[in-house]
Order: sequence, then structure tokens, then C-alpha cells
Amino acid sequence: MDSATTTQELGDHASAVGGVVAGEVDGAFLGVTGCDGGVLRGWDLISGRCLWTRQAHKGPIRSMVTVRYEGGLAVASAGEDRVIRYWRLTTGEPLSTTPLSAINGPVWLLSRVAVDGLGDCVVNCYDNWVQVPTVQGEEVELPYTSRERMNCYHYLDVGHGPEPIMGDLDGDVWSGSDEYQGILDEGHAAAVTDLATVHLAGSPFILSASADGTARLIGTSEQTRQVASHTTAITRVAVIPEPHRTRLLTASEGGTVRVWDPAAHATKQHYSGHTHAIKALATLPGGRLVSCSADGTLALSNMETGDRQQIHLLTSPRLSGSG
Repeated sequence: MDSATTTQELGDHASAVGGVVAGEVDGAFLGVTGCDGGVLRGWDLISGRCLWTRQAHKGPIRSMVTVRYEGGLAVASAGEDRVIRYWRLTTGEPLSTTPLSAINGPVWLLSRVAVDGLGDCVVNCYDNWVQVPTVQGEEVELPYTSRERMNCYHYLDVGHGPEPIMGDLDGDVWSGSDEYQGILDEGHAAAVTDLATVHLAGSPFILSASADGTARLIGTSEQTRQVASHTTAITRVAVIPEPHRTRLLTASEGGTVRVWDPAAHATKQHYSGHTHAIKALATLPGGRLVSCSADGTLALSNMETGDRQQIHLLTSPRLSGSG
């Protein structure tokens, strides 16, 4: 199948772009990027047009997630200014004039969790401490277990509803659930960098990524195995669930994205083009993948056709600064 790559020079961000989220709204594929200058920008990912700009934070934006609320899709953003803010994905309008404070320090990680009766909430993790605010600013009590040397923290549904799953700097994956608290896997040789959940043949698994360049599927002792590898650290993972062929995505410090077939134990596709570490991955319907790199580029790749659209987001090639 023929493929093509197109490039657009937009130059809107003036500092390093470290995060991206994406969503489909009324047939339009939209994305939001966040940078070290605290600026959020909303994009039409097909045309590459910037739709809105917000000075969202004082200082670098460290984490972003999409959440559903009664009005549609929102973006939760957080950073070194110790606040969490919610924005409409389509317009960038704030959902509240009062930001949520993260009192223990800068926010380094947000993840999404669905809570019965409340819908989507975000999990704020910092310094072995967790806060779970709703879009309305309410606090939610969820099971939480603290671990030292924790590097990533997610609430993942591995068959019993959302439960805390952690990855540490030693390469271990931990469960903090009420039913079992302890190590689930010790297979990585370096820090765990990201976690996701995936269902294969009716069974739930945890997908873990590591700075050692490997990704592992964690299930029972007989099921746990390595499923992916890169020559540099894996920075992010994502899952595209489909009725007949679930695909696993891994992104690396070297700027590559690989698509894996877990059943065939093989690489299905390989995307290069970024020159620095990939900081964020997002997926869209129709086999579309959004990747965002420290080199200041955002790429929209179509895994069905192989086409790739690359958008340059920086006003200059530097990788740090303000604005």
C-alpha cells in the first residue's frame, strides 16, 4: 500500500512541547498540545490549523489527559505551578474559574479513572501521594497504596474495577488493590516508564514499558512475557483495542513508534521521523495515531494507509525556553 508524508511549518509554540491529547468530536479529529511555557494550543489534526490558544499555567505543563463530562470532552492539564485546570477540548474555554490546587507540590502525572456515579476523574500523583478530583472539583476517595521510588501510577481495570497499579525506578510493577498488594512483575531491568491495560482473548493484562527498552504483558505467571523492544528507552505505550486484532503501541527515546501484534509476537509497523524522544501518544478512531516529540513536532499517522502528517510546532529549533 502506498504511503505519503506531508509536513507543515506552523511555529506556534516557543518552547519545548511535552504533551499531547486527542479526541474525535462530531467527526473532527482534534488535538491539544502543552509546552514548557505553560501554553495550551488546540489543533485540527487533519488540516493542521491552530484553533485556540490559552496561557494555561505559570511554568511548564507536565501532564495532560482527556476526560468526559456532561458537556462532551475536556482536557485536564497540570504542571509545576501546582494546579490542575479543565478546558473544553473544542474551544479551550475553562470549565471552572477556580483551579484545583495540588498542595504537595508540582504535578508530574495525571491519569484518568472512571468512577461509578461520577464519570471520569483524574488521578494526580506526586511524591507518593494521590489526589482524585472530579471535573466539578470534588474529591473522590479511592484505594491508594504508597510506594517509595514510584515512577508512574495509574488506576487500571484488570478485571475487578479500577485499582492502583504502580511502576517504580527499580523496574518493578506493583498492585495496590485491596485484594492483593505486592509485586506483580520484576522483569524489567530499569525504571518503569508507563503502564496501560489491555484485554486479549478475554483476559486482562497490564502493559508495562521501561527505560531498558522493553515492554511486557503482565498476567498470570504463565502468561507474563516480553512483547516489544527498542534500542533506546520506551517512553510511552498505548493500546488500540479492536474486535479481531488488538494492537500495542510503543514509543521510544529515539523518536520511533512501533506497532505490535501481541498474538503474532511481531512488529507490524514502524514509524520514524521524530529526532528526539517521544513525550506523548494518543489514539483516534480509524487506526490513527498521534505522537508528540521533544523535537517540537507532532505527527498524525494513519495505520491503515501508512500516510503520515507531520506538524512543526516550535517557532525555532531550540528545545527549551519560555513562551
